[in-house]
Amino acid sequence: MGYEDSIKNAKRQEVKRPHNLTMEGRRRLTLSGVEDVERFDEQEIVLLTSEGSLIIGGEGLSVSRLSVESGDVSVQGQVRELRYEPETARGGLWARLFH
Repeated sequence: MGYEDSIKNAKRQEVKRPHNLTMEGRRRLTLSGVEDVERFDEQEIVLLTSEGSLIIGGEGLSVSRLSVESGDVSVQGQVRELRYEPETARGGLWARLFH
């Protein structure tokens, strides 16, 4: 089995965490299935979820709870926008060219 085959098999064996989102009013957001916090500030939080990148826009945003092990995140602040971005190819230049 070659290197690329072992990578493909490993990806198949990965289990995606279920992604759920609960909003209480527009002031509190609870998410599951979060794989990474790409960046955040008071106006925008970008999360990588099992369903793709999620951009949360608003005012006074803060990440109040983050559990890397379980993939749970809580966000507080005035939420104005929730937007999912299409998944992009990951990896180096060669991976993107030959994907």
